[in-house]
This record gives sequence, C-alpha cells and structure tokens, in this order.
Amino acid sequence: MYENHRFTITVDTEADDAWKVQNRIGMRNLSVIPRFQSLCEEYNIVPTYLLAYECTVRDEALSVFKPIVDSQRCEIGSHLHSWTTPPFERELPEGFDAAWMHAYQYELPDKLFLEKSECLYESIVGAYGVRPTAHRAGRWGIDQRSVDWLIEKQFLIDTSVVPLSDLSANIGKRMGGPSFIAAPQVPFYWRHSRAGDPQFKSLLEVPLTIYAPRAFPLAILADYLRRDSAGRQLAERIYHRLIGSNGTLRPHPQHSLPILLKIIRSQLSGQPAIINMMIHSSELMVGASPFSRTQQHCDILWEKLRRSFAFIRDLQIQSVGISASADILEKAKIQYESPDFAPRLRRSRRRGSLLQKAQREILDAGPTSDYRKSAG
Repeated sequence: MYENHRFTITVDTEADDAWKVQNRIGMRNLSVIPRFQSLCEEYNIVPTYLLAYECTVRDEALSVFKPIVDSQRCEIGSHLHSWTTPPFERELPEGFDAAWMHAYQYELPDKLFLEKSECLYESIVGAYGVRPTAHRAGRWGIDQRSVDWLIEKQFLIDTSVVPLSDLSANIGKRMGGPSFIAAPQVPFYWRHSRAGDPQFKSLLEVPLTIYAPRAFPLAILADYLRRDSAGRQLAERIYHRLIGSNGTLRPHPQHSLPILLKIIRSQLSGQPAIINMMIHSSELMVGASPFSRTQQHCDILWEKLRRSFAFIRDLQIQSVGISASADILEKAKIQYESPDFAPRLRRSRRRGSLLQKAQREILDAGPTSDYRKSAG
C-alpha cells in the first residue's frame, strides 16, 4: 500500500542499565533478544542491532547474535560507548574506562577517538564476519569528526539525530549534549569536511522518527521550535502537551499506544519516508533500564511493540535493516542536501558544548539555522 515507505527499528544493544550502572557490565538483557527477534519475524520486521563493544566480545552476546546474523535475519551496526570501548586510559576491573565515563565521543582526543572507533569496528567484523554500515553515536553525540571517520570507513547510514530535541543539559565528561532543535525531520546527507575531495562520498542521516504535525497550529508551533527563538522552552512544553508526548517514535512508558500509532500515521503522506523506531535492548527486560523498572512497564512495552508491528504489517509497509532503507530515496530520485559545517569549537565551562553551525538546504528548506547550540 505504501510502496514509498520503509519501516526500520534500531536497537541500541548494550549492557544492562548503561545509564547508571558503573560497577559491572551486566548482559542479562540479551537473554530476551531471541524473544524480540521472534516477535520481529512474526510480523516480518527486520531489526537493526547497533552494538556496543561488550556485545562483540562477551559470550552472552555472541551466542545470541551469531545465529541471527549468520541467517541474515537482522542488520548489525556500531554504537560507540566511550566508556566501555578499549583502549582504556584508566581501566576499572569491571571493563570501564573511568577517565571517560558517559563521555560523548566528540569529547575524546583525536587519537583516542580514532583508536576506540577502530576497535569497535574491527571487533564487530571479527566477531560476526560482517562489515557494519550503520552507526549511532553513544548518547546521540554525533559530530563532524565522527561523520568524517564514518565516511572514510564506508559507512552508509548514521542515525544519531533526534529532531526538535535539545540534549545540551545532559552532561558528558565536561560538555553538554548536542542540540537538534533545528535538525530536519527527513533524511539528509552529511558531507565530509573535505567535501571537495572526490574520494569522499556523503553519509545518509536517517533521523529518529518524530511526530510530523499536519494541523496548522501544531505545524506553526513546530516551526517556531526549529527557529530556537526566545520562549522556546515554554513553546516546547505546550507542543508536547498538545501532542501527548515528546513526539519520538519510542515505545517507552511516556508514550501510549495511540500516540505511537499517531506518530506513524503522521509519516503517511505521498512523500517517501523512512519510519525509524528506536529502543534500547535493556528496555526489553524488567529491571534492566529506567524505562522498564516493573513487570507491568515491561509487559506494556512488549504489547506496544506487538501492536506497532501489526500496524506496520497491516499498512503493507516493507521493513528492512536501516542500511537498506535508503532505496526509496534512490527510487524516487530525491536528493537531500547536506548540512555544511563550521569548525568544531569547545568551551572550558562545565556545561560547555560542542558548537557546530550548519547551513542546510533540504527539500523545501527554509531559513539557515543553527544546527547545534551551546549548552553553556
């Protein structure tokens, strides 16, 4: 029915409760991956597992994912957690880098970023015999340096952008998180910083799907948020109250099933669309994430997944791994222009953030906007 649409679910696949636990790398949550994979296959959903380093070396992960990968029933990609990926500057016995606990990858020195990124990449190849082509930055912390490395490693897809979201209050080591307030909701291409060099191709960004308002008042309000004008925080609260959630396609407790289905429906225009749902592997197990603290929360989440997958199947939207989702853009011969980045800047203050200004021309575009904004 919707030939110009694709559905993909991207799973941040990582240790138990990576938000808080710093004294061990627990992998209990991977014991429910076979159940999740079976649910996906029941509804012809192809999941993309974005693997943190621990999921490439621990037996608990290899025994689960190797058969699924070998049978080509999923896609696997990379998900860099700076604090669990070697080499470690200050290693704890539990397998953490105490020097970079919960740090954004853009906070790493150049050499260490390269070493950790290469380590994760090679570990995925060594463990599963496939070259990853999809990436999500840990804690959504994408930057131009990461984009350059991904392009040089011939990645096809990044999925680190959450449109209309400002994560600058979330502190890493010293910096705040990125702001995606002005980020486009549709896929776009990142250019390499040496864009004039013909050897460097572009990298397709497939943002997390968020609610696309059609009603005039909501559309005006969403446009106001993208401009990052005075009073944005109040406007953001009003916007979220009106749509009933923060608008992201995630099946956690804050989103009711009707909200999830409303977000999916908002993508069903004539324009080609990649519907990108996300979840953490740890959310699938009770007690392994902040979102599934009780059995009731966990049961509701599984039911939301089942009903969402059934909705996608009933709409006859094809599900693919995220790297294969770009085919609809190629078939429709749609070209999405890349943001054009200024050099990265840093601030020494505790709540400093990476600063990047991007000028974009995308589809019907709109005014040039600040793609990232200071957290300080």
